[in-house]
Amino acid sequence: MADVHYAYLHGFGAGPDSYKGTSLHARMAADGRILHLPDLQQPSFEKLTITAALEALDTLDATVAVDGRKWCFVGSSMGGYLAALWAARHPVRVARLLLLCPGFDLGARWSRLIGSEALEEWEREGNHTFVSPQGVARDVHWGFVTDARQHPGWPEVSCPTHIIHGRLDAAVPCAGSLSYASTRTHVTIETVEDDHGLASSLDVIWRGLRDTEPENSGI
Repeated sequence: MADVHYAYLHGFGAGPDSYKGTSLHARMAADGRILHLPDLQQPSFEKLTITAALEALDTLDATVAVDGRKWCFVGSSMGGYLAALWAARHPVRVARLLLLCPGFDLGARWSRLIGSEALEEWEREGNHTFVSPQGVARDVHWGFVTDARQHPGWPEVSCPTHIIHGRLDAAVPCAGSLSYASTRTHVTIETVEDDHGLASSLDVIWRGLRDTEPENSGI
């Protein structure tokens, strides 16, 4: 039996059927392991908040980890940020983290991501249109930003944490992850020649996940 439960936490605009999540799910299934794929678009993508996404992880923990086993979270972008936030809140429930281009400091990065004028318009109009990876335009409420700003931008995790970050990442530059790892001895980082999606780095991610396992655990 695995010593931990596993979950993949998807990024902003993605979902439980995201490419990296489903790819890792298939690889783990081949090894006889379960990778949980929670939907963090809570209560919906249009009304998403970080607070509600964290509550979804509370529910996942309460319903899946009834045996008391801890979690290994693999979090991508916003999902990496959520993984770190939840681990900081519940240090005794998380054994280790694998963070993929983690979207730290989410509440403060929107002016750089969409531009200051668009950010002001978002606040003024109450909604901003984003195009999903599937090409669907969806309006997200301003409350997502105000809620995100209430959470620490750089959560202090206590468990072993490994970051994989693309050197070509334009959405979340790897400088933030490098700085985060440089001041925390339990955080390691590996940079790869890839962009924010890390679509070309699945083998690296898989090795990173295997490396989080204790020796002879079987993954």
